[in-house]
Amino acid sequence: MRFHSRPGSLPIALSRVDTLIPLPPIVGLCAAIGIQLAVLAAPSRAQERAPAGTAFTYQGKLEKLGAPVSDTADFQFSLWDAAVAGGQVGTTISITNWVVADGLFTVQLDFGAGALAGEARWLQVAVRSPAGIGVYTTLSPRQPITPAPLALYALDGGGGPWQTGAGGVIYYNGGDVGVGIAAPGGHLHSYTPAATALMGQSGSGLGVYGVSASNAGVMGYNIGSGAFGKLGDPAYAVYGEKPGGFAGYFAGNLHVTGDLSIDGVADVNAWNCTGNAGTNPAVDFLGTLDSQPLILKVNNTTALRLEPSPGTPNIVGGAAANVVAAGVFGATIAGGGDTISWHEVNGYYGTVGGGLSNRVGEGGTVYDTIAGGNNNRAFGGAATVSGGSGNSARDDGATVSGGKFNHVTGATAVIGGGLSNSADGGGSTIGGGSSNFTDGLYSTVSGGFDNAATASWSTVAGGNANRATGDRASVGGGDNNVASGSCNVIGGGLTNSASALRTTVGGGWNNSAVADQASVGGGYNNVASGAYSTIAGGGWGTATATYASVGGGTGNNATGDSSVIPGGNGNTASGDFSIACGGILNQAGGDHSFAAGRRAKVRDAAQVGGPDTNGDEGTFVWADWTNADFISTGPNQFLIRAAGNVGINTNNPTSPLTVAGVIQSTSGGFRFPDGVTLSSGASVGDIQSVSAGAGLTGGGASGPVTLSASFAGNGSAATVSRSDHYHNGLNASDGSPANALYVDVDGNVGIGGASRGTPLDVTGGVSVERALDGLGGIDWYEDNTRQWIFPFFRGWQSDNLIVRDEAGVRDTMTFEAMTGNVGVGVAPTARLHIGGAAGVDGLKFPDGTLQTTASRGILAASVAVDPPNLASGAGTTMTVILTGAAVGDAVVASPGMNLPTGYGITFARVSAVNNVAIGLINGNAAAQDVASSTWAIRIIK
Repeated sequence: MRFHSRPGSLPIALSRVDTLIPLPPIVGLCAAIGIQLAVLAAPSRAQERAPAGTAFTYQGKLEKLGAPVSDTADFQFSLWDAAVAGGQVGTTISITNWVVADGLFTVQLDFGAGALAGEARWLQVAVRSPAGIGVYTTLSPRQPITPAPLALYALDGGGGPWQTGAGGVIYYNGGDVGVGIAAPGGHLHSYTPAATALMGQSGSGLGVYGVSASNAGVMGYNIGSGAFGKLGDPAYAVYGEKPGGFAGYFAGNLHVTGDLSIDGVADVNAWNCTGNAGTNPAVDFLGTLDSQPLILKVNNTTALRLEPSPGTPNIVGGAAANVVAAGVFGATIAGGGDTISWHEVNGYYGTVGGGLSNRVGEGGTVYDTIAGGNNNRAFGGAATVSGGSGNSARDDGATVSGGKFNHVTGATAVIGGGLSNSADGGGSTIGGGSSNFTDGLYSTVSGGFDNAATASWSTVAGGNANRATGDRASVGGGDNNVASGSCNVIGGGLTNSASALRTTVGGGWNNSAVADQASVGGGYNNVASGAYSTIAGGGWGTATATYASVGGGTGNNATGDSSVIPGGNGNTASGDFSIACGGILNQAGGDHSFAAGRRAKVRDAAQVGGPDTNGDEGTFVWADWTNADFISTGPNQFLIRAAGNVGINTNNPTSPLTVAGVIQSTSGGFRFPDGVTLSSGASVGDIQSVSAGAGLTGGGASGPVTLSASFAGNGSAATVSRSDHYHNGLNASDGSPANALYVDVDGNVGIGGASRGTPLDVTGGVSVERALDGLGGIDWYEDNTRQWIFPFFRGWQSDNLIVRDEAGVRDTMTFEAMTGNVGVGVAPTARLHIGGAAGVDGLKFPDGTLQTTASRGILAASVAVDPPNLASGAGTTMTVILTGAAVGDAVVASPGMNLPTGYGITFARVSAVNNVAIGLINGNAAAQDVASSTWAIRIIK
């Protein structure tokens, strides 16, 4: 049977006279230290003795927190003439960066001639480990130097017991030698009440070599019976061989620095390396009977240490430096660790599976586990770290599955992996990712980067820099989204926010739901600030009132309770229960009003004025594509502007109102432009005849209208054919069918009012249609010569209005031979001066530039903008001056270059007259400095 030990115990030295002196533990750093002095035998004459020198060997065992140190160390040794205080003898010896293996170290000390001349001396030791780190710790008390070193100065007096043999061998022939005992029981008898009695150490040969001719077993303190060494064999510290008996017997501790080999057949109590048969598990075991640890080594390195404890024994595998705290039981260290990165178990039933520098049970917590990895910590009670590096589980039931630098400080919280995540809320979870944080009870961050769920039951599924700070709030993903109210939801997108209670933002960019139960489905720069309000999508939309809705489009504002805007551009629904049904620049300002088309306007309370707070309530306004406001004038109106006519039951209307079918009045009748209301069927049926002096009465189904001589003072009768032909027209004089209406009687004719002294006086507008020859208009003639003196007519080739001072010239609207200015609605101060708004399709300037943007009621400008440098997550507001901008106008701001991803416009609005405010935000992880460029700013009236 052969057993090889490893370093871990004080060695057996082969010096002729050795002494081992232990040092007690001092302030948590204990050292079992021995002093080995090479003592030379005195020759028969002093002059024959070779100089022995003044150096001696110092050996010790260094422990930290009860465990052997395996690391580098710095030592300071000094010699003193007293155990306390006193004076120093010689100089201090410093030995730096010395390797300590399994707690053991050996150094050479030399305090010079005269330092050890027979006087009492004490050795003081100071140490620090690892080498070069921290301050020195001075061990106390000082250790006395035993008399053995004084043998350096023992000289024989000539003819004494010390003799010198061949080859410089020194031997003693004066009898038995006792070390620490006055009456030695053998030729060499070493005794000490506490320290090692005999130590042997060899650099290449045998540490202890003994030969005996006796077959009797040696009992007691001697080395062995029949022990001898073979120089050709590998070097052993102790080598014993005795067939049929004991090769050696030790009654105390056996300290080995090399291999210990035992050959032979063991007795019935021995444990055979090839296995034993017939063992009884009730009584047979391999182990110890005292309170000392049992150590197993491999390749001379500690691999397993079984330590006794007040309860369940501790199992310490791996490096010898691994530590189980004093008083702890049931601890397990399966392996791993090294001299500078050891494992520690500080709580009952704590476990470290392997790896490097892992610690469990700090503060005495129990049942903590680290499966492996590097520099992990588990404490708090039943805390677990499965692996990774730099992870910690610091509360009851906390878990880190892996990754790096993840920390769980909430009870039963979990981090699945990733990098630099923190789960502080009880029961919270982080699936992975990097730099994520949970602080709310049962909160969750599934992954992503820099996400945080800080309220109870809050969730962030992933993305970047998202925040769920309200109870039960949720962010699905995206970038820089914040759900700060209770039960809020953000599906994703960029820089969206959901505050208040139970709000929702589905996605998009820079959208906000800021009132209870408000929702924004998507789009950009939308704000739902009314309770229960909704914006489905689009851009720059606002829903500011309760139950207000915007379906989409851009620049739409639903500000009345339960108001609706399905889409379009620049529409406003400010009346309660109003609808601005798409199109552009429509306004439903009255309660229960409706506006659709282009610039259809139902007046709001401010426009109506007075005590009215409801606007033109109940009014319906439909406006065609004409680029002009079509404004209501009162409540409960039904207004239509249709340049292409209105058709009822027909899709081809030929008049402003074409009805295919019967028009029926159930009460009131029909009112005509002259104010007459016909309310009976007799008054509106076929007109047949008029009796003399009776005026105008109805007739048969096909009879003509007859005007008697007495009708309205006209002197002649006239007839009109059936009302569906008109081929005879109405003749108030000669009855000629060539004229639809011919008047040549004396007197004046007034249309729309009484004549003011002219043959024809028209109050109101006059419509003139171009004749078949292409001409038509109003001409002024010189008497009967029919010479034009100032023609005013429509052109031949196009619908032009011609004003000329000579005939025969056709042109677009022209004013010629004028030296003054032209004014429309104002006394002119320029060639053309318009007082009030002018509707144009475009303006052409002298440089040929054609400006058409005003054709849609839009002010436009190009403005040089230099956005400021914004730090990560910072925002700012810029102000741009644009003349003509008014509060309430919609604003569209278009940068002259592509903005960086994550850097965007949060809002654009008219903050004051002629002032446009533009909000900017930097959602990137780094600062952004956007270059100056020309921005296009549009104001939608």
